[in-house]
This record gives sequence, C-alpha cells and structure tokens, in this order.
Amino acid sequence: RILEVGEFVSNAETAYPELDVRAVRISNDPAQVVYVDGYAGSPLFRDRATKVHLHPYSGEVLGVQRVSDLRLVPALTDAVDPLHFGYFGGLWTKVLWLVLGLALSFSILSGTYLFAVRSGTGRRHGSTWLRGATVSAAVSVIYLGFVGWSSWAGVKTHLPSRPEAAILERVALGPYDALVSCERPCDPQAGTRVMASFVGAGIPNLSSARLVLPDSSFRILDGPARRMETTLDVEYPLSEFVLQVTGISGLAYETEVGIRPVDGKAATRSWPAAAAGVWWVVLAFGALCVASICCWLMLVAHALRSGTRAAELSGRSRLSPWRTWLLFGWAAGGFSFILVRASLKMTPQTLETLLTSTDAWVGLAAMASLVLFGYTEGYVAFHQKFAPRFAARLERLLREQRAALILLAPLTCAGAVPFDRTDFRRCAGFFVGSLLLVLVVWLVHAMSAVWQAIILAGVAVALLMGATSILWHCWRSIRTMTR
Repeated sequence: RILEVGEFVSNAETAYPELDVRAVRISNDPAQVVYVDGYAGSPLFRDRATKVHLHPYSGEVLGVQRVSDLRLVPALTDAVDPLHFGYFGGLWTKVLWLVLGLALSFSILSGTYLFAVRSGTGRRHGSTWLRGATVSAAVSVIYLGFVGWSSWAGVKTHLPSRPEAAILERVALGPYDALVSCERPCDPQAGTRVMASFVGAGIPNLSSARLVLPDSSFRILDGPARRMETTLDVEYPLSEFVLQVTGISGLAYETEVGIRPVDGKAATRSWPAAAAGVWWVVLAFGALCVASICCWLMLVAHALRSGTRAAELSGRSRLSPWRTWLLFGWAAGGFSFILVRASLKMTPQTLETLLTSTDAWVGLAAMASLVLFGYTEGYVAFHQKFAPRFAARLERLLREQRAALILLAPLTCAGAVPFDRTDFRRCAGFFVGSLLLVLVVWLVHAMSAVWQAIILAGVAVALLMGATSILWHCWRSIRTMTR
C-alpha cells in the first residue's frame, strides 16, 4: 500500500533537515516515486529545485536533490520564476520589479509617441496610417482584447453554475478534516447534492468516502478530494446521515452529520473564492492598464493629427491598392464577421428546436418568419439602407485616413464612432437602434422555446443577408475608387 502523506514528510525531513516542506507530489502511477519539495535557504531558486525522492510503498529515501547538485541548465530553469516575478526578496523586490516593469512600459509608450510626432511633421503624402506608431497601437489593442477575453473565459470556468452551497457542519474524522455542505434548499426528498470538502495542508490520502443512510443504503462520493460530492435522494424524511471515510491504510472513520432544509433563494456567488482584497487589486491593476492604453492612444492620435492633414481627395483614395483592400477587410470583413458569428451561434439551438417539433404550424410559422425577416430586415433594412451607408462611410474613411478612426474602422463605418461633431446625430441614431435591439432580444427571451426558435430563424437569415450585402456594397465602392 502507498504510505500516508505524513510518513513521506517525516522521512524527507529526516533525510534533509534543512528542507522546509512545501509540497508532496504523488503520481497517479503507483510505480512512480514520490517526491517532497520545499525551501532550503536558496531564495533565487523555486521550491522544486530542492527535493527528496521516496519509495511510494516503503518510504525509503531514494535520493536527495540540493541546489548545489544542479548543473547549469537545470539551475537556470529553476531560477527563472524567482528572477522573472521578483518574489525572491519579499515585498521589497516585488515593488522594485513593479517599478522597473512600469519604467520599461513607459519607455515603449513614450518612444512610440515621439516617433509619431517626428514622422507626422515630415509626411509628404498625407497621413501614412500604416507607419509604426499606428500599427503598434493596433497590435496592442488586439493583443489586450484577446488577453482580456481569454482571461474572462478562464474565470468563467471557475464560477459556480448553481446556487451557493449551504454549510451543514465541519467534522473531524481521524486525521481528516472535512467541511460538509449541500446544495440549497437541501431537501433529500426532492434530490440534493451533498459535498464534502477536505481541508487542511497536504493532499487527503483517501481510499473512499460515502454517505450511509438510516436504511443501511449508501451513496458513494466521487470527484477530487478537495470537493467530493454525490446526489442524495430518498423517499422518506431524512434528518441525519453518517459520513464514512476510508484511508489508504484501510482504517475507516465515521461521524454523524445532520441535514436540514435551507432557504433556496440564496444569491449565487459571482467570483471564485479568494483572499480578502485580491479582486480589488486585480480590478485596480486592470483599470490602470486600460487607463494607460487609452492615454497612449490619445497621445498617438494627437501626434498624428498634429502633422500635415490628409488632403481632401476627389472621390479617389491615395492609398495603394493593397492597403485599400486591407482596410476593406478590416472594416467590412470585421463587421460582417460579427453578424455571421451571431447568426451561426443561434442556428444550432434553433434548428434543434424546430426539427424536433411535431406540430405543423411550427414549420409554417418558421417559413413565415424567414420570409418576413428576410425581406424587412435583410433586404430593406440591411441591403437598401444600412449597407450603402456603411460603404459611403468607408469611402470617407479612405479619403480622410485618420489613424484613430482606422483603428475602430468596423464601428466607424457602422456609425458608432463619429467623424466629427456634425456626425454625432447619426451616431446617436445607431445607439438608439442598438438599445431597441436589446429590448427586442429581452422580449424574445421571455417567450417559450418554440417561439424563440421561430423568431431567431428569421433573425439568423437576416444577419447573413446583412453581412453579404455589406461586403457586396463595400466591394463595389473599393473597385470604383481603385480603378
């Protein structure tokens, strides 16, 4: 049998007295060795640089790794984290690393601004919007947007999708300490989930855990040891059960746990559990980054405007053809991508609902929705009104060649970003239309699933027609300007 965690720690401390144990790593493969790592007085190396290798069954010490035993490449690898993050000297080195990082970032931003100022005063052919300053700004915005999106996607995976659990009791079972909770409203007759979270240092070295009920039946808890859970559903009133835990050594421990109904209207948690103040620090850092980038973009835009303004062209762009088509892809392609993505996102659920319905009227209503939305939204709203305006604004953007507007080309051509003060009225109309669209979406979500599918089928077709119409009108305009 594999030994208990405490025995590995004891043997490691005997073999390496200077080691301050931080982790015990046990492989899923019982044939692999166990190693205990920690801190041994070398702040420039991470914990795994010092470790003790142990036999998983006998606990025999198979080897001791010290920093002095490392060769050049392993030593550099284990020194990367402390030197990169600056935590080897405590709070003072962290603050110093923060200051150095901000200084480096400021030098990049200030260098970009100076380059924009110097290149802006010597332009001969108007605003050369593909110069380094604007490209670096666009790359930075795209990168930050991608990082922000991926970070939020990662955070969402840790958010609970059900109501916050109600804590029943904290119990001690021999060497184990567990926090027992249940999913509100904690009614076993209606079916509820019971969780046992084993707390404390180290990895709970369990063989099995189960709930034993008064009628001698039991429910097996499974999942990670930090949060094992099972579904508890019985046909009789239940006020208590027995939590039974069996260790790897074969020893069993049990205790009684009471269960009682709890108010099921508790608010769900919005964020993963974290130490007090952590999210304030994260939000403050995010606000600082956003403010810095916004100020930087404002400075770059100001520098580009301070140079020679682009001459008004008589309907013909001075951009080279490949740059013109590049802007076409960014503006028309970017906005069309948003429409197509929205259409494809709602299509699977809509098709599933419509195809599984056996009512004849559902099919007829879906066909009527396709015709109605295809004509009113796809043809009249998009093809005859919105798409020509989008193409006209793209032509104006090509003539004026203003860097800040080019960075936001999809929104500029759609009417969300104004060219000047006289253009605010059109932008106000865009936002009013967007608010009305949000209201319509809210009303649709309040309907039944069948009616949602009927309406969304027409909306999906209208969005695809709109994306196609925008690309066609913009392609015609670009072809005319580059002839």
